[in-house]
Amino acid sequence: MVGGPNSATGGGSLLIIFESIIGYVVKAVQKLAREHIKSMTVKESSLKAWEEYMDKYFETTVHVEGCTSWYKSGKNGRRVVGLWPGSSLHARKALEVPRWEDWVFEFEDGEGSSGLGWLGDGWTTADREAGDVSAYLDEVDYPPVPA
Repeated sequence: MVGGPNSATGGGSLLIIFESIIGYVVKAVQKLAREHIKSMTVKESSLKAWEEYMDKYFETTVHVEGCTSWYKSGKNGRRVVGLWPGSSLHARKALEVPRWEDWVFEFEDGEGSSGLGWLGDGWTTADREAGDVSAYLDEVDYPPVPA
């Protein structure tokens, strides 16, 4: 499932939002694998801040008016839970770089509380298998050409 709470759009392309969500999930999975993380859970404080942000945003829109809609819930039917609080382009920019500080990470057994198990034992595969230990020399950073 790609779309979930607050992932649809009130204006703009839904595909942009879905593509951004998928990109965010891929970055999270890469972090989990790379850093030997067992699980990640959103911090309660971050969730509350998100809900406050959404409520404040939607207060200024027509979406909270007194009509029945699939994207609203709550006691008074005024809380918008189906739409992203902004445009499709806003969602794209917001999801481009994950805010890891909004998450609590649980590391795999044996990693200790430092979370530095991803550093391994100090050697790379190239070091161990007599591979190309100078491959980084092929990574050329060409400066931009002035207009």
